[in-house]
Amino acid sequence: MKNIFKKSLLLLALVLCLTGCEDNSEKKEAEKNHDKGAVESSALGYIDAVEKQVLIAEVDTTATKIPAGTYTVSTLTDLKVDVKGEEPAANSIVIINYKGAVEKAWIEFDDYDVYFDGKKAIAVDKDETYPVEPDVPNCNYSASSNEVICS
Repeated sequence: MKNIFKKSLLLLALVLCLTGCEDNSEKKEAEKNHDKGAVESSALGYIDAVEKQVLIAEVDTTATKIPAGTYTVSTLTDLKVDVKGEEPAANSIVIINYKGAVEKAWIEFDDYDVYFDGKKAIAVDKDETYPVEPDVPNCNYSASSNEVICS
């Protein structure tokens, strides 16, 4: 009787393992795609916050104007761009056009880089090939002159 019970437990364990221990590549791929989607949404949220701050600065006489140009996230944070949730890495790049819209952006979140082409965000793993390599300018906000200076 004990042998039958042991064999039954072993058979049950084998069945559970075969159904639950299958190759999880599909599950991992789905999780990876979900993560990429979440990162792309975060990047679009940040871009929206930048565009809103540009518009606010145009009508608020006390706010620092954000002219067309290339900025780092660090510089934009100094210019009061605030976002709910996680902020991108400080060295991420945002290009704002003369209409106040984000034209392009190269944004870093955790394990992903996100490229924004003016229309959509594309997330790639840091070890994947980046769609376009940014020409990274050096931009800083000067509180004393109330200007953003890029070189």
